[in-house]
Amino acid sequence: PINACNKVIQSAAETSEITYALLKILKPKYVMIIAIICFVIGAAKTTYSSAIHQLFGIDLPDILGTRNGLFYGFPFIAMGMMIAKSDTQGVVKNNNKKYLLYIYAGFVVSMLLLVAESYLSDRFFKSESNLLKLSVLPYTFFFFEIVLNTEIRLNRSLSVTFRKMSTLMYVSQFLFITPLSKISSNMLLFVLTVLAAAVFSLIIIKLSERKELRFLQYLY
Repeated sequence: PINACNKVIQSAAETSEITYALLKILKPKYVMIIAIICFVIGAAKTTYSSAIHQLFGIDLPDILGTRNGLFYGFPFIAMGMMIAKSDTQGVVKNNNKKYLLYIYAGFVVSMLLLVAESYLSDRFFKSESNLLKLSVLPYTFFFFEIVLNTEIRLNRSLSVTFRKMSTLMYVSQFLFITPLSKISSNMLLFVLTVLAAAVFSLIIIKLSERKELRFLQYLY
């Protein structure tokens, strides 16, 4: 689990560097296009390799390891970059009802596609790996846009705590997935992992507030 956490942190750093480097020589939209291509390649090799073999008799080569930050993390870092540079944030204040309808409809459609995609890859094509699904990218985009355009009133202290927790939960999830997978699976495993990571994160944050344990702040 510790090695898995290290890989997650390293992958996040690498994907951020890739995005930053490409932005030096390309416009944001081209960076996003490259990221989407990488995402499709990663999904084809992992989730859809079994389907492609069954339908076309083709065994896809393992390109650059495929299962790394270039194919997994880079598309989402690039998406965050595009959203940050877009002019669609805060449209609720501008009463742009057409855009709000667009993002809610997009969220529902992408969610239905994700359900259908999950069923086909898992039950029909018997995919050995379901780490990447094509509909996850638009699903994430529309969900994030909905959050950005929803007025959520939180006090500063609670907001800062959530930010710290998000980082800690992301890097600590693998500490719990492996042991919990021995006693649960599927949705139950997901729920237990989220709860364990949340409790662990809160404990780390509280401990880091003690003078003698301030070094724990480096974890988030």
